[in-house]
Amino acid sequence: MHGFISYSHVDENRVLRLQRHLYPVMHSLEVDVWIDERIFPGEAWDRKICEALDRAKLFLFCISSDLLFSKYVDQVELKQAREKYKRGEALLVPVILRDCMWEWVEPFAGLQAVPKNGRAIQLWTPQDTGYADAARRIGVMLRNHMAGAAP
Repeated sequence: MHGFISYSHVDENRVLRLQRHLYPVMHSLEVDVWIDERIFPGEAWDRKICEALDRAKLFLFCISSDLLFSKYVDQVELKQAREKYKRGEALLVPVILRDCMWEWVEPFAGLQAVPKNGRAIQLWTPQDTGYADAARRIGVMLRNHMAGAAP
């Protein structure tokens, strides 16, 4: 399965920390998660992002006010993820990094977010507990999905 992580570059350190917590889950379930760090100098970044979006069956949106403010995320990444999700072709998971008004944004408003109760990771003490909770919940969701459901 291919995954895609969408985030604001303001949150890059938080996303890399999330990736480290997700590694055991993604590795054991053989999920290849794409992040824009895979774009190398000289490559057309928009084309690379669109290719990754096309392949993705799992979308992790790392939510913060900066992500919600991004026109590119809204018009390109979220648009494609929303369409694939509505057709039943992909999973879409909001990962709440920082406290913000994510509940007002479709399709996040109607989805169960991680970590537990959609409580922003920045509010957990220690924050590693929030990252670990998010990774565990994503792992359980993926294991259950791979055991029987589509996409």
